[in-house]
Amino acid sequence: MATGKLKAGVKYCGHCNPQEDGPALVRKLQSRLPELKVVPWNDQTYDVLLVVSACPSDCATRPPFNGPRIEIAADEVREWHVPTGHPAENLLEACLDEGLEVFGTRKGG
Repeated sequence: MATGKLKAGVKYCGHCNPQEDGPALVRKLQSRLPELKVVPWNDQTYDVLLVVSACPSDCATRPPFNGPRIEIAADEVREWHVPTGHPAENLLEACLDEGLEVFGTRKGG
């Protein structure tokens, strides 16, 4: 993170049956975290991968990425793989502040 910003690569589902507005959620997260810079998932130069599915089916594909990852489906954080102390912990907190419920368990990354 040489720029001082947290770069999040965002991977959306196809929005075939949206129950939540994934892009709107990402915009809310950006407004909460001024240090958050969102880039497309295929940019390949980001600090954390944010996978956003708009319904509970959670059909968004997971591109290969060896870094921290937060996975959201509808109104739940399904899984997160963020090492303690990583700046992406702030992104996870912002997700929770937006009212997303936690489903599953934390997995260290």
